[in-house]
Amino acid sequence: MFGKDKEKYNTSKDKSPGSSYNNLDDIGYHFEILSFSIKGESNFNVKRITLRSAVHGNYNISVLTNDGYYAHQFFNINIVADSNASKSSTIVTFGFKSDTGILFIDDDKNNHYEIQLKFKRQIVILHHFLNFVYLSKNKITDKTIKEIQPKSYPEKIMLEKNNSELNESEEVLSTYYLRKRVKWNGDDEAVPISEKFTITNFRIIQDVWCYPVLFHKKPSVDIEELLSNSNINFTHDEYDDVFASNITTTKSSTGSSEGGINSSSFYGLGVNQELHSYVGMSEAKESGDIIFMSRGKKLCTWTNFVDPKGIVDMIKSAKSQFESQDEKIIEPVLSSSDDDPLKILKTRLAKGEITLEEYRKIKECLEN
Repeated sequence: MFGKDKEKYNTSKDKSPGSSYNNLDDIGYHFEILSFSIKGESNFNVKRITLRSAVHGNYNISVLTNDGYYAHQFFNINIVADSNASKSSTIVTFGFKSDTGILFIDDDKNNHYEIQLKFKRQIVILHHFLNFVYLSKNKITDKTIKEIQPKSYPEKIMLEKNNSELNESEEVLSTYYLRKRVKWNGDDEAVPISEKFTITNFRIIQDVWCYPVLFHKKPSVDIEELLSNSNINFTHDEYDDVFASNITTTKSSTGSSEGGINSSSFYGLGVNQELHSYVGMSEAKESGDIIFMSRGKKLCTWTNFVDPKGIVDMIKSAKSQFESQDEKIIEPVLSSSDDDPLKILKTRLAKGEITLEEYRKIKECLEN
């Protein structure tokens, strides 16, 4: 199928991929390839593919010819059509076989592509990055449905709470990014991971993005664990309270704020700087943590945020449109053989929705 009279996939030669450094957030990696196939028709006038990810959540794979021109560009998001639209498309699905070095891509134009890489030792970064993309996509599209009913809505809303796409009645109130930089290539720095925090009128959306540079060396990050700990979404009726803690005075400005914080490690990598980028926030003079509480325990903690009190006020304003968990517990229940309050209370205890102490207190109130 590939390169009948060309070179074969090399599984032994130790050769690192090439790289290009444009700025802190844009490091490209170049992988040598043997051929590029579209619907079974192979093109051997190709030299390499380039992997770039300069923006949280976005990446592209470019196929370059021996003359340095684009044979094709693949993006993971829809792009604006231009004069080169025939040579660009959006990735729908992909697959990768490290044993044969073939990258499979299906795009939004119903085309199937196969890219034969040249060196097995060169594809570690590509393999681990695409594995992260795959796991991340599965994490945020697990179709978990949460039924909510804000006070101003007459009917209940069925919300896919782990889907990053907004519900038709949902709107973003504010978005925050946390990026940490590490040493890369001498004195240069790079951002291996960024975290995105979004507050909407319905929920809190948390998302983590791993840039290819994270996998430049042997990965020390458990991606599945990272996604489990970071990609956590919850609606405003799933926590009891939110407050600011560990407040300190800081210098900051609108748009972005840099703090000179030296940490020993960040997901196994040395950290030397921390960067917060804020969208739609006013100038702040304080920094601190934001803690979400549920049933007397910490549900989630956001650390070292600028203007934590202002953010907490915004979150509480959104939460005020929902009933608290306590209000739901003491809501009157019409009694019948199937809707007996004590029976319902026992069921909630069995499901772990309330603690034993809460059960005893509510039971005492009902009996009195």
